[in-house]
Order: sequence, then C-alpha cells, then structure tokens
Amino acid sequence: MGKMTVYHGSYTAVKKPEILKGRNTKDFGPGFYCTVIREQFWSLPVLNIPPIRSTSAPRQLWPVWNTYQARR
Repeated sequence: MGKMTVYHGSYTAVKKPEILKGRNTKDFGPGFYCTVIREQFWSLPVLNIPPIRSTSAPRQLWPVWNTYQARR
C-alpha cells in the first residue's frame, strides 16, 4: 500500500493527529481536515488579533504548517 503526503494548516503544531476527536460545532463536524493541495496548505494567513486591553498592543498569530505521510 502506497503513501501520500497530506497537509494540515493550523495555529498550533499537531504532532500526532487524533482523527476521532473534534467538536460537533465546527463547520464540517468532528474530524481532522487535511488537503493534498500544497498551494491551499500554504495559503493560511497570519491573523492580526486585536489587543485584549486598551493598554496592550495588537498581536499576530502565525500559522503552523503540518505535513504527514498517510496510507492510501
């Protein structure tokens, strides 16, 4: 059985995906969503987060690109 590369973009590193965990409140239900399209994987934006208090500076949340080898 061959392997293929799949990609998952997130704002946290996911070393060992747990496919059965998830929340029913997400757009597509529980699951761990990946793509085989490298360009889609790289398109995750940097998020600009507004300040928590009026005295704090805005923050940026940088994406993490996770790559996995999956059985076909």
